[in-house]
Amino acid sequence: MEITEMEYSLSDGFVWIVFSDDGVEYTLQACLMELKKCEDEATRYKMVKNNENLFKKAIRKNDGGMDWGISGDANDKAFNKFGVDYCMKLFKQHAKAMGIRYE
Repeated sequence: MEITEMEYSLSDGFVWIVFSDDGVEYTLQACLMELKKCEDEATRYKMVKNNENLFKKAIRKNDGGMDWGISGDANDKAFNKFGVDYCMKLFKQHAKAMGIRYE
């Protein structure tokens, strides 16, 4: 198993790692916690354009969104192949290495 990508976006609100195993790529992704609330897309666009962070480098302990929504879809392949517990341990290890906290 090889980690090929580790990234996060404070404007989009996601953290993810990509790894390959036997030539097959898998993604693990979670939602970051909101730092600033945006009520509408125009406000969000303005904040992003001004390089304001909308999210912080933290994942909610009780619900990082890894098993629902867009992250759930992204993680499904890895969860089915390696199991949720293994994937969560791998993800937490690498998220911590990027300075992502669990709150």
